[in-house]
Amino acid sequence: MENNILSRAHVLVEQKRYEDAEREIRNYLATDPQSSEAFKLLAIVFLETKRPDEAETVLRNTLNSEPNDDFIYYLLGRVSLVRKELNEASKLLNQAVALNPMNADYYGVLSSIKEMQKEFKAMLNLAEEGLSIDPENLLCLNNRSTALIKLGRKEEAFQTADKTLELDPENPMTHANYGWTHLEKGDHKKALEHFMESLRIDPNSQYAQVGMMQALKAKYLIYRMFLKYAFWMSNMKGKMQWLVIIGFLVIIRLFRWLAAEMPETRLVFVPVIALYILFAISTWVIGPLSNLFLRFNFYGKYLLSQLEKLAASFTGVSLLIGFTGVILYLVLKQEAYLALAAFGIIMMIPLGSMFSSNTKKGKTIFIAYTATMFILGAFALAISFKTGIAINGLSFIFILMFVGFQFLANFLLIREK
Repeated sequence: MENNILSRAHVLVEQKRYEDAEREIRNYLATDPQSSEAFKLLAIVFLETKRPDEAETVLRNTLNSEPNDDFIYYLLGRVSLVRKELNEASKLLNQAVALNPMNADYYGVLSSIKEMQKEFKAMLNLAEEGLSIDPENLLCLNNRSTALIKLGRKEEAFQTADKTLELDPENPMTHANYGWTHLEKGDHKKALEHFMESLRIDPNSQYAQVGMMQALKAKYLIYRMFLKYAFWMSNMKGKMQWLVIIGFLVIIRLFRWLAAEMPETRLVFVPVIALYILFAISTWVIGPLSNLFLRFNFYGKYLLSQLEKLAASFTGVSLLIGFTGVILYLVLKQEAYLALAAFGIIMMIPLGSMFSSNTKKGKTIFIAYTATMFILGAFALAISFKTGIAINGLSFIFILMFVGFQFLANFLLIREK
Protein backbone atom coordinates (compact mmCIF):
# COMPACT_ATOMS: atom_id res chain seq x y z
CA MET A 1 0.00 0.00 0.00
CA GLU A 2 2.86 2.38 0.89
CA ASN A 3 4.51 1.98 -2.50
CA ASN A 4 1.24 2.55 -4.35
CA ILE A 5 0.36 5.76 -2.48
CA LEU A 6 3.86 7.26 -2.62
CA SER A 7 4.27 6.23 -6.26
CA ARG A 8 1.02 8.02 -7.06
CA ALA A 9 2.27 11.08 -5.14
CA HIS A 10 5.53 10.99 -7.12
CA VAL A 11 3.58 10.97 -10.38
CA LEU A 12 1.48 13.92 -9.21
CA VAL A 13 4.66 15.86 -8.38
CA GLU A 14 6.08 15.11 -11.84
CA GLN A 15 2.80 16.37 -13.32
CA LYS A 16 3.14 19.53 -11.16
CA ARG A 17 -0.15 18.76 -9.45
CA TYR A 18 1.32 19.77 -6.11
CA GLU A 19 -1.94 20.31 -4.25
CA ASP A 20 -3.12 16.80 -5.11
CA ALA A 21 0.30 15.37 -4.24
CA GLU A 22 0.31 17.09 -0.85
CA ARG A 23 -3.16 15.72 -0.09
CA GLU A 24 -2.04 12.16 -0.92
CA ILE A 25 1.12 12.46 1.20
CA ARG A 26 -0.73 13.88 4.20
CA ASN A 27 -3.34 11.14 3.97
CA TYR A 28 -0.57 8.57 4.01
CA LEU A 29 1.24 10.24 6.93
CA ALA A 30 -1.98 10.01 8.93
CA THR A 31 -1.52 6.23 8.82
CA ASP A 32 2.29 6.16 9.02
CA PRO A 33 3.59 9.33 10.74
CA GLN A 34 7.20 8.01 10.81
CA SER A 35 7.69 7.55 7.04
CA SER A 36 10.86 9.42 6.05
CA GLU A 37 10.13 8.84 2.34
CA ALA A 38 6.78 10.58 2.69
CA PHE A 39 8.34 13.51 4.54
CA LYS A 40 11.04 13.93 1.89
CA LEU A 41 8.40 13.93 -0.83
CA LEU A 42 6.40 16.47 1.16
CA ALA A 43 9.51 18.67 1.39
CA ILE A 44 9.80 18.55 -2.41
CA VAL A 45 6.20 19.75 -2.68
CA PHE A 46 6.98 22.59 -0.27
CA LEU A 47 10.03 23.57 -2.33
CA GLU A 48 8.11 23.54 -5.60
CA THR A 49 5.34 25.67 -4.09
CA LYS A 50 7.82 28.24 -2.69
CA ARG A 51 7.47 27.29 0.98
CA PRO A 52 11.12 26.86 2.00
CA ASP A 53 10.50 27.36 5.73
CA GLU A 54 8.03 24.47 5.85
CA ALA A 55 10.40 22.34 3.76
CA GLU A 56 13.27 22.98 6.17
CA THR A 57 11.15 22.13 9.23
CA VAL A 58 10.13 18.79 7.72
CA LEU A 59 13.69 17.99 6.60
CA ARG A 60 15.35 18.90 9.91
CA ASN A 61 12.90 16.69 11.79
CA THR A 62 13.50 13.83 9.36
CA LEU A 63 17.27 14.27 9.62
CA ASN A 64 17.11 13.42 13.33
CA SER A 65 16.02 9.89 12.45
CA GLU A 66 18.02 9.62 9.19
CA PRO A 67 21.32 11.47 9.92
CA ASN A 68 23.18 9.87 7.00
CA ASP A 69 20.53 10.35 4.31
CA ASP A 70 22.28 12.14 1.43
CA PHE A 71 18.97 13.12 -0.21
CA ILE A 72 17.92 15.11 2.88
CA TYR A 73 21.15 17.13 2.69
CA TYR A 74 20.50 17.67 -1.01
CA LEU A 75 17.00 19.01 -0.31
CA LEU A 76 18.28 21.20 2.53
CA GLY A 77 20.84 22.57 0.08
CA ARG A 78 18.01 23.48 -2.28
CA VAL A 79 16.23 25.25 0.60
CA SER A 80 19.34 27.37 1.20
CA LEU A 81 19.61 27.99 -2.53
CA VAL A 82 16.06 29.37 -2.63
CA ARG A 83 17.08 31.78 0.14
CA LYS A 84 20.23 32.78 -1.78
CA GLU A 85 22.40 31.43 1.04
CA LEU A 86 25.02 30.15 -1.38
CA ASN A 87 27.76 29.19 1.08
CA GLU A 88 25.34 27.21 3.23
CA ALA A 89 23.86 25.56 0.13
CA SER A 90 27.35 24.53 -1.04
CA LYS A 91 28.15 23.09 2.39
CA LEU A 92 24.96 21.00 2.42
CA LEU A 93 25.38 19.81 -1.17
CA ASN A 94 28.98 18.80 -0.52
CA GLN A 95 27.74 16.79 2.47
CA ALA A 96 25.29 15.04 0.15
CA VAL A 97 28.15 14.28 -2.29
CA ALA A 98 30.31 12.95 0.55
CA LEU A 99 27.53 10.53 1.52
CA ASN A 100 26.70 9.58 -2.08
CA PRO A 101 29.28 10.65 -4.71
CA MET A 102 27.43 8.84 -7.52
CA ASN A 103 24.39 11.13 -7.87
CA ALA A 104 24.77 13.45 -10.88
CA ASP A 105 22.00 15.79 -9.68
CA TYR A 106 24.10 16.82 -6.68
CA TYR A 107 26.92 17.95 -8.95
CA GLY A 108 24.38 19.72 -11.16
CA VAL A 109 23.06 21.85 -8.30
CA LEU A 110 26.59 22.57 -7.05
CA SER A 111 27.39 23.67 -10.60
CA SER A 112 24.39 26.02 -10.52
CA ILE A 113 25.70 27.56 -7.29
CA LYS A 114 29.06 28.20 -8.94
CA GLU A 115 27.24 30.03 -11.74
CA MET A 116 25.65 32.37 -9.17
CA GLN A 117 29.10 32.93 -7.64
CA LYS A 118 30.52 33.76 -11.12
CA GLU A 119 33.01 30.89 -10.84
CA PHE A 120 32.49 29.56 -14.36
CA LYS A 121 35.52 27.27 -14.54
CA ALA A 122 34.40 25.51 -11.35
CA MET A 123 30.86 25.44 -12.74
CA LEU A 124 32.12 23.63 -15.84
CA ASN A 125 34.20 21.15 -13.82
CA LEU A 126 31.26 20.20 -11.59
CA ALA A 127 28.90 19.82 -14.55
CA GLU A 128 31.40 17.55 -16.29
CA GLU A 129 31.90 15.54 -13.09
CA GLY A 130 28.14 14.97 -12.98
CA LEU A 131 28.14 13.98 -16.66
CA SER A 132 30.87 11.41 -16.02
CA ILE A 133 28.31 9.69 -13.76
CA ASP A 134 25.25 10.29 -15.95
CA PRO A 135 26.06 11.51 -19.50
CA GLU A 136 22.39 12.35 -20.07
CA ASN A 137 21.76 14.43 -16.95
CA LEU A 138 19.89 17.47 -18.27
CA LEU A 139 20.87 19.87 -15.47
CA CYS A 140 24.56 19.09 -15.92
CA LEU A 141 24.28 19.38 -19.70
CA ASN A 142 22.51 22.74 -19.46
CA ASN A 143 25.07 23.99 -16.95
CA ARG A 144 27.95 22.78 -19.12
CA SER A 145 26.50 24.71 -22.06
CA THR A 146 26.09 27.87 -19.95
CA ALA A 147 29.60 27.60 -18.48
CA LEU A 148 31.15 27.18 -21.93
CA ILE A 149 29.39 30.27 -23.31
CA LYS A 150 30.55 32.26 -20.26
CA LEU A 151 34.11 31.05 -20.85
CA GLY A 152 33.96 32.08 -24.51
CA ARG A 153 33.92 28.53 -25.90
CA LYS A 154 30.84 29.14 -28.03
CA GLU A 155 31.16 26.25 -30.49
CA GLU A 156 31.38 23.67 -27.67
CA ALA A 157 28.50 25.40 -25.89
CA PHE A 158 26.16 24.99 -28.84
CA GLN A 159 27.25 21.40 -29.39
CA THR A 160 26.30 20.63 -25.80
CA ALA A 161 23.01 22.51 -26.14
CA ASP A 162 22.19 20.55 -29.33
CA LYS A 163 22.85 17.27 -27.53
CA THR A 164 20.61 18.35 -24.64
CA LEU A 165 17.75 19.14 -27.02
CA GLU A 166 18.17 15.79 -28.78
CA LEU A 167 17.82 13.99 -25.45
CA ASP A 168 14.66 15.85 -24.44
CA PRO A 169 13.22 18.19 -27.13
CA GLU A 170 10.17 18.92 -24.95
CA ASN A 171 12.09 20.16 -21.92
CA PRO A 172 11.15 23.82 -21.25
CA MET A 173 14.29 24.53 -19.18
CA THR A 174 16.54 23.28 -21.99
CA HIS A 175 14.85 25.54 -24.55
CA ALA A 176 15.05 28.50 -22.17
CA ASN A 177 18.73 27.80 -21.50
CA TYR A 178 19.38 27.55 -25.25
CA GLY A 179 17.56 30.87 -25.67
CA TRP A 180 19.81 32.57 -23.11
CA THR A 181 22.87 31.05 -24.82
CA HIS A 182 21.79 32.54 -28.16
CA LEU A 183 20.98 35.86 -26.49
CA GLU A 184 24.45 36.12 -24.93
CA LYS A 185 25.95 35.21 -28.29
CA GLY A 186 24.00 38.12 -29.83
CA ASP A 187 21.41 36.20 -31.88
CA HIS A 188 18.12 37.54 -30.49
CA LYS A 189 16.02 35.97 -33.28
CA LYS A 190 17.14 32.43 -32.46
CA ALA A 191 16.81 33.21 -28.77
CA LEU A 192 13.22 34.33 -29.33
CA GLU A 193 12.37 31.03 -31.05
CA HIS A 194 13.62 28.97 -28.11
CA PHE A 195 11.96 31.17 -25.48
CA MET A 196 8.66 30.86 -27.35
CA GLU A 197 9.06 27.08 -27.49
CA SER A 198 9.87 26.95 -23.78
CA LEU A 199 6.74 28.97 -22.96
CA ARG A 200 4.65 26.78 -25.26
CA ILE A 201 5.65 23.77 -23.17
CA ASP A 202 5.52 25.58 -19.82
CA PRO A 203 3.65 28.93 -19.97
CA ASN A 204 4.59 29.65 -16.33
CA SER A 205 8.38 29.42 -16.77
CA GLN A 206 9.71 32.66 -15.27
CA TYR A 207 13.19 31.87 -16.65
CA ALA A 208 11.77 31.81 -20.19
CA GLN A 209 9.48 34.81 -19.61
CA VAL A 210 12.40 37.02 -18.56
CA GLY A 211 14.44 35.75 -21.51
CA MET A 212 11.55 36.37 -23.91
CA MET A 213 11.27 39.93 -22.63
CA GLN A 214 14.99 40.53 -23.15
CA ALA A 215 14.86 39.01 -26.65
CA LEU A 216 11.94 41.27 -27.63
CA LYS A 217 13.84 44.31 -26.37
CA ALA A 218 16.94 43.15 -28.27
CA LYS A 219 15.08 43.78 -31.54
CA TYR A 220 16.28 47.37 -31.09
CA LEU A 221 19.95 48.00 -31.92
CA ILE A 222 20.58 50.27 -28.93
CA TYR A 223 19.24 47.68 -26.50
CA ARG A 224 21.35 44.94 -28.16
CA MET A 225 24.43 47.05 -27.49
CA PHE A 226 23.34 47.61 -23.91
CA LEU A 227 22.70 43.86 -23.50
CA LYS A 228 26.28 43.07 -24.53
CA TYR A 229 27.51 45.43 -21.84
CA ALA A 230 25.06 43.95 -19.31
CA PHE A 231 26.25 40.39 -20.02
CA TRP A 232 29.88 41.53 -19.79
CA MET A 233 29.30 43.17 -16.41
CA SER A 234 27.08 40.39 -15.03
CA ASN A 235 29.77 37.77 -15.73
CA MET A 236 32.12 39.56 -13.32
CA LYS A 237 32.18 39.13 -9.57
CA GLY A 238 30.91 42.00 -7.43
CA LYS A 239 34.38 43.36 -6.54
CA MET A 240 35.43 43.40 -10.19
CA GLN A 241 32.21 45.22 -11.14
CA TRP A 242 33.06 47.93 -8.61
CA LEU A 243 36.61 48.17 -10.01
CA VAL A 244 35.18 48.73 -13.51
CA ILE A 245 32.69 51.37 -12.28
CA ILE A 246 35.33 53.22 -10.23
CA GLY A 247 37.87 52.82 -13.07
CA PHE A 248 35.49 54.52 -15.51
CA LEU A 249 34.97 57.39 -13.06
CA VAL A 250 38.72 57.84 -12.52
CA ILE A 251 39.38 57.88 -16.27
CA ILE A 252 36.64 60.46 -16.85
CA ARG A 253 38.03 62.65 -14.03
CA LEU A 254 41.45 62.39 -15.67
CA PHE A 255 40.01 63.38 -19.06
CA ARG A 256 38.25 66.38 -17.46
CA TRP A 257 41.50 67.49 -15.84
CA LEU A 258 43.42 67.14 -19.11
CA ALA A 259 40.74 69.08 -21.00
CA ALA A 260 40.94 71.88 -18.41
CA GLU A 261 44.75 71.97 -18.25
CA MET A 262 45.37 71.57 -21.97
CA PRO A 263 42.67 73.42 -23.97
CA GLU A 264 44.03 72.02 -27.24
CA THR A 265 42.88 68.52 -26.16
CA ARG A 266 39.25 69.53 -25.60
CA LEU A 267 38.25 68.47 -29.10
CA VAL A 268 39.27 64.93 -28.12
CA PHE A 269 38.33 64.66 -24.46
CA VAL A 270 35.11 66.67 -24.24
CA PRO A 271 33.22 64.43 -26.74
CA VAL A 272 34.52 61.35 -24.88
CA ILE A 273 33.27 62.75 -21.55
CA ALA A 274 29.91 63.63 -23.10
CA LEU A 275 29.58 60.13 -24.58
CA TYR A 276 30.40 58.54 -21.23
CA ILE A 277 27.79 60.66 -19.42
CA LEU A 278 25.23 59.74 -22.08
CA PHE A 279 26.19 56.06 -21.75
CA ALA A 280 26.03 56.15 -17.93
CA ILE A 281 22.55 57.67 -18.02
CA SER A 282 21.39 55.26 -20.74
CA THR A 283 22.37 52.19 -18.68
CA TRP A 284 19.81 53.28 -16.09
CA VAL A 285 16.98 54.46 -18.34
CA ILE A 286 17.20 51.93 -21.18
CA GLY A 287 15.57 49.17 -19.11
CA PRO A 288 12.50 51.19 -18.05
CA LEU A 289 12.26 52.82 -21.50
CA SER A 290 12.34 49.44 -23.24
CA ASN A 291 9.65 48.25 -20.81
CA LEU A 292 7.65 51.30 -21.89
CA PHE A 293 7.86 50.07 -25.50
CA LEU A 294 6.86 46.57 -24.40
CA ARG A 295 3.93 48.12 -22.51
CA PHE A 296 2.36 48.82 -25.90
CA ASN A 297 3.61 45.66 -27.65
CA PHE A 298 0.93 43.02 -28.24
CA TYR A 299 3.08 40.18 -26.87
CA GLY A 300 5.42 42.16 -24.64
CA LYS A 301 2.73 43.55 -22.36
CA TYR A 302 1.89 40.02 -21.19
CA LEU A 303 5.51 39.45 -20.09
CA LEU A 304 5.73 42.46 -17.79
CA SER A 305 4.87 42.09 -14.13
CA GLN A 306 2.54 44.58 -12.48
CA LEU A 307 5.52 46.35 -10.87
CA GLU A 308 7.35 46.50 -14.22
CA LYS A 309 4.26 47.98 -15.86
CA LEU A 310 3.97 50.52 -13.06
CA ALA A 311 7.66 51.48 -13.38
CA ALA A 312 7.26 51.78 -17.17
CA SER A 313 4.24 54.06 -16.70
CA PHE A 314 6.13 56.25 -14.21
CA THR A 315 9.04 56.43 -16.66
CA GLY A 316 6.70 57.47 -19.46
CA VAL A 317 5.13 60.24 -17.37
CA SER A 318 8.56 61.45 -16.25
CA LEU A 319 9.80 61.47 -19.85
CA LEU A 320 6.73 63.46 -20.90
CA ILE A 321 7.42 66.03 -18.15
CA GLY A 322 11.02 66.32 -19.35
CA PHE A 323 10.02 66.84 -22.99
CA THR A 324 7.36 69.34 -21.96
CA GLY A 325 9.95 71.32 -20.02
CA VAL A 326 12.32 71.36 -23.01
CA ILE A 327 9.62 72.55 -25.43
CA LEU A 328 8.33 75.25 -23.05
CA TYR A 329 11.88 76.49 -22.43
CA LEU A 330 12.55 76.73 -26.18
CA VAL A 331 9.29 78.64 -26.70
CA LEU A 332 9.17 80.85 -23.59
CA LYS A 333 12.92 81.11 -22.76
CA GLN A 334 12.26 80.93 -19.01
CA GLU A 335 14.83 79.15 -16.81
CA ALA A 336 12.16 77.54 -14.64
CA TYR A 337 11.12 75.34 -17.58
CA LEU A 338 14.73 74.22 -17.95
CA ALA A 339 14.52 73.06 -14.30
CA LEU A 340 11.27 71.25 -15.14
CA ALA A 341 12.99 69.48 -18.04
CA ALA A 342 15.90 68.42 -15.81
CA PHE A 343 13.51 67.21 -13.11
CA GLY A 344 11.55 65.04 -15.55
CA ILE A 345 14.63 63.50 -17.19
CA ILE A 346 16.49 62.88 -13.91
CA MET A 347 13.46 61.31 -12.19
CA MET A 348 13.21 58.74 -15.00
CA ILE A 349 16.14 56.88 -13.45
CA PRO A 350 14.93 56.35 -9.86
CA LEU A 351 11.28 55.94 -10.94
CA GLY A 352 12.22 53.31 -13.50
CA SER A 353 14.56 51.45 -11.16
CA MET A 354 12.81 51.58 -7.79
CA PHE A 355 11.32 48.07 -8.14
CA SER A 356 14.50 46.49 -9.54
CA SER A 357 15.65 44.92 -6.26
CA ASN A 358 14.83 41.25 -5.70
CA THR A 359 14.43 41.70 -1.96
CA LYS A 360 11.69 43.37 0.08
CA LYS A 361 14.27 45.41 1.99
CA GLY A 362 15.91 46.57 -1.25
CA LYS A 363 12.59 47.63 -2.76
CA THR A 364 11.71 49.55 0.42
CA ILE A 365 15.03 51.44 0.32
CA PHE A 366 14.64 52.27 -3.39
CA ILE A 367 11.03 53.45 -3.01
CA ALA A 368 11.82 55.59 0.05
CA TYR A 369 14.84 57.16 -1.68
CA THR A 370 12.84 57.84 -4.85
CA ALA A 371 9.96 59.40 -2.89
CA THR A 372 12.42 61.65 -1.04
CA MET A 373 14.02 62.72 -4.33
CA PHE A 374 10.61 63.44 -5.86
CA ILE A 375 9.45 65.60 -2.93
CA LEU A 376 12.76 67.46 -2.78
CA GLY A 377 12.73 68.01 -6.55
CA ALA A 378 9.14 69.27 -6.45
CA PHE A 379 10.01 71.87 -3.78
CA ALA A 380 13.09 72.89 -5.78
CA LEU A 381 10.84 73.35 -8.84
CA ALA A 382 8.41 75.49 -6.85
CA ILE A 383 11.31 77.76 -5.84
CA SER A 384 12.52 77.91 -9.47
CA PHE A 385 9.10 79.02 -10.73
CA LYS A 386 8.81 81.57 -7.91
CA THR A 387 12.27 83.09 -8.47
CA GLY A 388 12.65 82.44 -12.19
CA ILE A 389 16.09 80.90 -11.55
CA ALA A 390 16.75 77.27 -12.48
CA ILE A 391 19.36 76.45 -9.82
CA ASN A 392 18.80 76.86 -6.08
CA GLY A 393 19.91 75.23 -2.86
CA LEU A 394 17.30 72.48 -2.96
CA SER A 395 17.97 71.68 -6.61
CA PHE A 396 21.67 71.28 -5.77
CA ILE A 397 20.79 68.76 -3.04
CA PHE A 398 18.44 67.04 -5.51
CA ILE A 399 21.33 66.57 -7.96
CA LEU A 400 23.56 65.23 -5.18
CA MET A 401 20.83 62.72 -4.28
CA PHE A 402 20.65 61.71 -7.93
CA VAL A 403 24.40 60.96 -7.95
CA GLY A 404 24.02 59.14 -4.64
CA PHE A 405 21.16 57.05 -6.03
CA GLN A 406 23.44 55.52 -8.65
CA PHE A 407 26.01 54.47 -6.05
CA LEU A 408 23.28 53.15 -3.74
CA ALA A 409 21.63 51.18 -6.55
CA ASN A 410 24.95 49.71 -7.73
CA PHE A 411 25.80 48.71 -4.17
CA LEU A 412 22.46 46.98 -3.50
CA LEU A 413 22.13 45.28 -6.90
CA ILE A 414 25.73 44.06 -7.06
CA ARG A 415 25.43 42.68 -3.49
CA GLU A 416 22.21 40.85 -4.43
CA LYS A 417 23.73 39.37 -7.58
